[in-house]
Amino acid sequence: MAPKEVVEAYYRDMFEPIGIKPHLHPECKVYWNNSAGFKELTADGLISMIAHLKARFLTSRLELTHIIAEGQQVAVRYAHNITAPDTLEEITFAYSMAIWEIQDDKMYRGYIVSHLE
Repeated sequence: MAPKEVVEAYYRDMFEPIGIKPHLHPECKVYWNNSAGFKELTADGLISMIAHLKARFLTSRLELTHIIAEGQQVAVRYAHNITAPDTLEEITFAYSMAIWEIQDDKMYRGYIVSHLE
């Protein structure tokens, strides 16, 4: 699978029952700068964080606006849209930019910057 396809599949399955686990390299690490500070996550930490997001909102949907691949690296920009239980209206929750390194057709290293809307 081409690196761009690996990343597209990861984001496509993020909030689906299949989840992201099949797309993550066993040694996956994510370095994430966001509005709350810096986090370093392993594959298990990333899976746990996404499970928390799924439980917190009625719906979660990612809108990928850019995806650019060069070799084994893929850059992606996206909006995370959610429906919160108290509003029942879809809103943009956060904007993110990520650079992913692909190894063995899996997400190996992720460098993410995001901010809340």
